[in-house]
Amino acid sequence: MPGANYLRIPALRIRQPLGDFFSVVLSASDLEKLTYSARARYERRNMLGSVFGNIAGNQRKKDEKREKEIARFIDSNESAFPNSIILGANYEENGLLVQDENERWHVERVDDELFYLCIPTNKKMACIIDGQHRLAGFEHSDRKDMDLLCSVYLDLPAPYQAYIFATININQKKVDKSLAYELYGFNLSDEDRNNWSPEKLAVYIARVMRFKRGSLIGKISLGVAFDDDPGRGSSSNKFDENKLDQKEENTLVSLSTIVDGILSLISSNPRKDRDDIQNYKNKIGRKGLDLGTGTLPLREKFILGQDEEIEDVVVDYMSKYYDILVAGSAEHSYLRKTVGFIGSFAFLKDYLKKRSGNYDGSEIERFFEKAKNVDFSVSFFSASAVGSSRIRSLLLLISGLKGLEDFSDSRDYAEIVEISHSLI
Repeated sequence: MPGANYLRIPALRIRQPLGDFFSVVLSASDLEKLTYSARARYERRNMLGSVFGNIAGNQRKKDEKREKEIARFIDSNESAFPNSIILGANYEENGLLVQDENERWHVERVDDELFYLCIPTNKKMACIIDGQHRLAGFEHSDRKDMDLLCSVYLDLPAPYQAYIFATININQKKVDKSLAYELYGFNLSDEDRNNWSPEKLAVYIARVMRFKRGSLIGKISLGVAFDDDPGRGSSSNKFDENKLDQKEENTLVSLSTIVDGILSLISSNPRKDRDDIQNYKNKIGRKGLDLGTGTLPLREKFILGQDEEIEDVVVDYMSKYYDILVAGSAEHSYLRKTVGFIGSFAFLKDYLKKRSGNYDGSEIERFFEKAKNVDFSVSFFSASAVGSSRIRSLLLLISGLKGLEDFSDSRDYAEIVEISHSLI
């Protein structure tokens, strides 16, 4: 329940083909405290002055002259901003999805259309997708209490944030069309895959899973997947990405959860990797990245451009997870909620680390068949970061990658021992 460190404001859910967002009213002063701006930064690559290089966001550089012009308008007697500020919440400035439930923006449902948006006030966890200059204008004005209409996307991956920015600004002379799409991966021409960032590959694989391959076709939503939506996770796989008016009533998990799970296998800092790949000094793309400390089991495959192998692993693993553990699970099983998918990706990461990056689908199938004996609908696996950790722990125990003795110091030891009896 939100307390003193939360804002709780009424919100309308808007359903559109790209994904759901929430319409809310926030003051300029609140937005200053709660949001950050990711600006496109450029470096010159050669003597001709071509603009390339470190793109670290989807907004143009700040223009102080323009900001002061906006400030004068704000201070006028007829100032008005009917267009919404567009925000992407729950991503840190380094590009990682926020996992801590206490730091995430989230919604509480009132009815089918009315919600409350709950916003932690102790950290900036929302990126300004569009409206940077309007908000910057308030820095030069005393009218910081002015209400502003905001459209808030929850868990919207960075490539889609840039896509929205590009769509809105594509006809403005100051925004180059190709640049706008290339910011996070929606470029207009085919790009050398060697220059793909971890985010770009993760979104690509997630889209493949959403539309073309595996058992999660039609079950991945672009925005937040609500646990209590009607028909959530039904068995129908009929989904057509070309039918833009189609309702995603059978979705099970958000695309951001899948993207973040894939990223956990290949990058510990996606934004830094993207900047390093795009740096004008880097002539070899991904191959110029550091291998890291060995905690990322598929990073070497990513650096070497073995994208199909990464895709095959993720698609096969998540298909088996759904087919064996989710499809026949109880309606309230935590395996079919976001917490289950997060826990399953954490287990996949541990499994691949133990196997030096090698994946055996038949072995995973045996593990999951054994895991069917566990009741994952009990409150022990509650929908929180603790719950995902417990799901991961049980899968590690079931697989034999860890024994009971490895959990002897855990506060969950007694519960784990009790649950393990169902595996005998």
